[in-house]
Amino acid sequence: MDWKWDADEFLFNQITASKYDEYTVIKTNNYGKKQSWIFGIDGNFIYNSKKQNNSFSLKKLFKTEVKREQWPLNSIVRFNWKSEKELEVLFEEQSSQKLLVYEFLSKDNCSEAFAKLKYLMASWSSL
Repeated sequence: MDWKWDADEFLFNQITASKYDEYTVIKTNNYGKKQSWIFGIDGNFIYNSKKQNNSFSLKKLFKTEVKREQWPLNSIVRFNWKSEKELEVLFEEQSSQKLLVYEFLSKDNCSEAFAKLKYLMASWSSL
């Protein structure tokens, strides 16, 4: 599983790691339907937003809101590789936990996001 070590190819410092970056990911909803989402990350939060489609549809007229638009980095219990293009993150809020799996479009994007998250989490734990 040498793909896990691709994350070591990315170098961050506090400024570059804190800069907002976003990636297109596939998220499976509670009904098993795969949907395009935007996974964003900066020095304080992970962001979830729906990928906007420029085509017209009736569903857009009845737009559903994102249940949780952002998660503070300090709410992350753990994060792991699931596969070379999948990252799973366990969040905790109050007394409940939520496991989210993000499927990236490329292993390079997944490796970069993992490396950035790894750097930021190490920075948070050293405070």
